[in-house]
Amino acid sequence: MPKSFSVTSEQGIGINGNIPPATTPGVTPPLLFQTLPSPGIPTNFASGDFILFTGLRPGPPPALGNPDPLTITCDRPVAAAGTQIAVDDTFLFTASISAFDSNNNLLGSFSTQGTSSLALDNSAQFLGVRSDTANISRLVYSSSEGSRALGINSLSIAEAVPEPSNIAALAVAGLGLFVFKIKKRLG
Repeated sequence: MPKSFSVTSEQGIGINGNIPPATTPGVTPPLLFQTLPSPGIPTNFASGDFILFTGLRPGPPPALGNPDPLTITCDRPVAAAGTQIAVDDTFLFTASISAFDSNNNLLGSFSTQGTSSLALDNSAQFLGVRSDTANISRLVYSSSEGSRALGINSLSIAEAVPEPSNIAALAVAGLGLFVFKIKKRLG
């Protein structure tokens, strides 16, 4: 039976997660932990990050874990989403993300090289997607190491992507106020 969880984002978006069941006996259930220096659990996420870990079978490296993928579904479509990702006991791996709309149509799929270490240096690979419209309903994260535990930190989501002209207008307005304040101080 898969392991599922539900949370609500700060923006009020319902997030449902699904982790496949372990096919190897002795694999722990998924767990949430905070990365901290000794005596904590070191990773290559930032010190203090909370990590959702898909579960592992304790023992010498490489530890087997729950199989890929980790699926995240939003209760309403978003325009962008992403998180940092690492794989247990694997220095170099390929991480992948696939994005789907509410009708289960594939919007895009991307892969990148990632690394895992114990450095607590925030070097875990960020993997996310962005669309011009809020049409992303489901994300599927996986790795080239499908039988190892996968870890992610906080999911970043955006319901809408600002128009480039609005961003430029805000930047110009902000720069104008900044110049006005400098002139006022000098004058």
